[in-house]
This record gives sequence, structure tokens and C-alpha cells, in this order.
Amino acid sequence: MFIRLFKKILALVLPLVFFFGCTEEPAPVPAPKRASVVKKKAPVALKVKPDELKKVIPAYSYDPAGKADPFHPFLAELAAPSDEKGVEEDLVPLTELEKFALTQFRVVAVMAVGKKKVAMLEDPQGVGHSIRIGVLIGQNKGRVVNIENGVVYVEEKSRDIMGELKSNILELAIETSEGGMK
Repeated sequence: MFIRLFKKILALVLPLVFFFGCTEEPAPVPAPKRASVVKKKAPVALKVKPDELKKVIPAYSYDPAGKADPFHPFLAELAAPSDEKGVEEDLVPLTELEKFALTQFRVVAVMAVGKKKVAMLEDPQGVGHSIRIGVLIGQNKGRVVNIENGVVYVEEKSRDIMGELKSNILELAIETSEGGMK
């Protein structure tokens, strides 16, 4: 019974509190401050003439020699094409051999055609490709540098964290069966 009475009183009092509590009263207007009067001093006459002042104090000029240009991106040197023979630009469309990672290829055969060596590779889709020395292969723009005795040597050039050009030679060999036969 006490709870019902409390709920009824609360239902009547709460709207009144919100109604009178939410009305706006004008904020009190602060009293205007009196401005203090500042006396202006008479300008002081210069004892040194402006022409003489220019002779005494040289004009400042900025000399950027030996300082880094704050508006030049520090990675621009890495992105700019250099004279070094390195990573080729992405302007040339990809060949079928450049669409797969180097590790996805399987060496099927190595043969000699005259004095030139040729290797047969199989891509992950089962398509065969014949390659010679100098052919681009792999997603990292690797170049075939040598083919001999069932092994294809591929050189990949890349830049390290310091921006130096690094060369890495990878080997693709004919897979041997469990019996050790090629």
C-alpha cells in the first residue's frame, strides 16, 4: 500500500519539478568595467639614422646548404628511377610467367638446343612454359640468369629497408621422386 501511494505522489511531483526546473531565468548582467585611461607616450626620436642601421645589422638570408628540405618527401629518392639497373618499372604488362610466385612453378625438364639451354616449367594451373636465360619470371620481376643440370637460377632484385639494391639468387630444381630418380 505504501508503494502505491509513493508511486502516485511521485507521478504528480516529478512533472512539476521538471516543469519549474527547466524554465529559463535571465542570466544576471555583469556590471560594466571602467576602462583605465592609458596615456600615450610621445615617440622617441631615433639617434641612429635608418641608413646607418642597415650597415650595422646585415639583412638575414636563409642558406639551405647542408640542410634537409622539409618539403621534399624522404621516400622520393627511393621511388625515383635511378641509373642503376634494378627493379623494372610496372609500365610493361605482365606475362603469364610474371602472374605467379616463383615458388609456384615446377621444373619439368631442362634441355640444350644447340648452345642455348631451355627449361620447361609448369605453372600452378598445369600450363607448360619454355624459358631461356634472360626471361622475366615471378611476381618479384625475377630474371633467369642460368640453366644447368636440372636447375634454373633466377635473380630477384629488391630494395631493403635502407633503400639499397639487393640481389638474391633463387634455385628452381627438378623435383626428385622418393626413389631418388629424376
